[in-house]
Amino acid sequence: RFNKNFKAWSNVDFPRPIFPLVSTDVLVESFEEGCLISRYVRQQHPYNRVLAKTGVGLFLKMMLHDNFIHADLHPGNIIVRRMNNTGLLEAAEPVLAPGVSGWLKRMGLMGSSLGQPKVVILDTGMVVELEKRDKESLLSFFTALTRMDGERLAKAVLSMSEGQTCKNPSAFIQEMKDTFTNMDPEYLRLESQTVMKNMIEAMRQHQVTLRSAVSTVVVTTLVLEGWSSKLDPEIRIINTLKELLSPEVSEKLMRIWLN
Repeated sequence: RFNKNFKAWSNVDFPRPIFPLVSTDVLVESFEEGCLISRYVRQQHPYNRVLAKTGVGLFLKMMLHDNFIHADLHPGNIIVRRMNNTGLLEAAEPVLAPGVSGWLKRMGLMGSSLGQPKVVILDTGMVVELEKRDKESLLSFFTALTRMDGERLAKAVLSMSEGQTCKNPSAFIQEMKDTFTNMDPEYLRLESQTVMKNMIEAMRQHQVTLRSAVSTVVVTTLVLEGWSSKLDPEIRIINTLKELLSPEVSEKLMRIWLN
């Protein structure tokens, strides 16, 4: 299903099941070559910006368009494959100091063409599909987060569980309101991962519970923000959501997503 959803994306791929070697107990899939995206996270590379954009884009497509979300998008489940202009797999470029790699290229000992990177997503067994109520809660949550509306955000969080166990909802709402009232917008832009971590910690302290599907999406967003912002600090999922959830766009997006 992931391959079907992303068939128009030439830079994204998923393993394919090999029939008839598929049963309820055993799944045999195609072997996918490449290197872990963590290699690019750890160093500067010309691919980093496009990889960060691809990661954010594919997650938002899964969530906002397909409603079929990979629930474990950590770097260990993402590999990068470099394709040359003929569509053939290129050998992985060795990790070298910038001066060394430049010298090798000038000497003709290392190819200068980077080809095109393809992101391959592994371990597709963990998937989330959201019900309408979960979509409504998440839309309200992300809208409040991008607009730094702590009170609305807290109320959205409290609505994400049928049997809410929060001991003092008013105190939780006030804490979130105070947090965002005193927050610099630039801090949210640059430290969105820290903001979300602190928010999750506040939820833990106030014993706020979330439905499992919603919780998975929030945590996956946090994980994605972590590695994509390390690839390129200018590419942040919070910034993209802010554009998508602007007053001019959010009403149209809501109609599309909730249908």
